[in-house]
Amino acid sequence: MGFNFEKLNELANDRSREVIRKSEELEKNRDWLRMSRMIALSIRYHLRKSGITQKAFADMLDVSPAYVGKLLKGNENLTLETICRVQTVIGEDLISIHRPYECKVSILSYDINSFSFGEGKEKYESVATVTEYSSIKDAA
Repeated sequence: MGFNFEKLNELANDRSREVIRKSEELEKNRDWLRMSRMIALSIRYHLRKSGITQKAFADMLDVSPAYVGKLLKGNENLTLETICRVQTVIGEDLISIHRPYECKVSILSYDINSFSFGEGKEKYESVATVTEYSSIKDAA
């Protein structure tokens, strides 16, 4: 009984090409796949925290439970529309967008009560309330 090296080489070459193709595809899509997995983890966390089942979540999004399964695997290339719908349903932001054109202004206001015990005595001060006013102003 002889060994068929030609058949072995043929099988090995086909497999090698497929592995290389998959590897190149993963490398090309690495960034959005990483983001998709982070979103999937966030969705899973919120579903568990809220006690929402995948079926109920699918109903809230008006999609099939199979699609929710794809979302939770983290291999789905999500559209902005889908991300917005998910954020609305779970009530949390999944993606944070840096806004360099905005700056946060914070002002602290102190109400200070002071009193002293007679002339030349030490003066005592106490802070009664601290109030913080915050707003977002346009930096331009």
